Amino acid sequence: MENQQEVEFKPSTIKVLSVDEKLGNLLNLGKETTLARITSLHDKASIQVSNDDKLKAICNNCDSAGQKNIKLYINDKSVWLTGQLYLKRVGYIIKDEINPFSEKLNPTLFSAKTFFDDGKSHLFKDIDNIKFYKTNKKLSRGEALKTSDLSPIALIRPGQRIKVILKGENISLKSTAFSRSMGKIGDFIEVYNEKTNKKVTAQVVDFNTVMVQL
Repeated sequence: MENQQEVEFKPSTIKVLSVDEKLGNLLNLGKETTLARITSLHDKASIQVSNDDKLKAICNNCDSAGQKNIKLYINDKSVWLTGQLYLKRVGYIIKDEINPFSEKLNPTLFSAKTFFDDGKSHLFKDIDNIKFYKTNKKLSRGEALKTSDLSPIALIRPGQRIKVILKGENISLKSTAFSRSMGKIGDFIEVYNEKTNKKVTAQVVDFNTVMVQL
C-alpha cells in the first residue's frame, strides 16, 4: 500500500505449523512427552516445505528429558535442530504465596495439576500429610511443590507419653507408652511400655501417636 503496488503471494495458501508438534509426531513421542523451544543450529527462522515433501526426524536419545539434538530430513536434505524434551507429570501447584513459618500447611493451599517439565525435581506427593511439614522458604504462586521446599516437623519428642495404636488383621487396640527418641512422620522409633516393662519399635503416624503392626 505504501508503494501503491500490487503484490502477489505464491502459493495462494500457506499453512503455518508448530515445529514442536510436528517433530513430536514424526518422532512418535506420544502424550507423555513434549518438545519445546525448538531452534535451528543454522539460525534459520523458518523451514519451508510443500505437501509433496517427505519428512523424517531422528533423535538418538529422546527417551529421557533434557536438551536434544534432532536431525530433520526434508527429502534428501537434512537440517539440525535443538530443543527441550519435557515429561508429563502430576503435581501440586501453590495457589497463593506462602511465607516460611507463617502458617500451618493444609491441602487447600494447593491444587493438583498435570504439567510438563524437565523431570529433574522431586515433586511432593503426600498432600494428605502436608500438615506434618513446614516450608523451608517462601513458596511462590503457580510453582509446583517440591520435596526440597519442605521439611518434616517433629511429631514426637524423647520422653513424651504418647498414644500407641496396636493394629492387626482383625484387631485394633489403643494404649500409651513413653517415647525413647524424636520422631517425624513415617519414622520408626523405640517406645517403652511401663506397664509391661517392654520396648517395641513403632511407626510415627500423627502428633504424639505411633502405630505397631501386629
